Amino acid sequence: MNALAHLPPGIAQNRVVVTKEAAEFCGLSLSTFRRLNARNQFPAPIRLSERRLGWRVSALLEWLDCREQGREWHEYRAALAGDDSRKSARS
Repeated sequence: MNALAHLPPGIAQNRVVVTKEAAEFCGLSLSTFRRLNARNQFPAPIRLSERRLGWRVSALLEWLDCREQGREWHEYRAALAGDDSRKSARS
């Protein structure tokens, strides 16, 4: 059994998964996952090493929420950035 399987939810969402795990988590083939990433239609990866990329589970969950709403990733992120700038303007 995976030792990380019993992490508290807040920590589990910050866990970093590698490309194959991220594709599986999102229900995508590896080639589709890579294509979306190459087109910037997916959350930006974290460079773990020279040849290894990873994604936070929380970013993958955000992407899935975006898809569920029928929105494109860049539109979703732009809307969030707009909300953040409005909040800052009020402060």
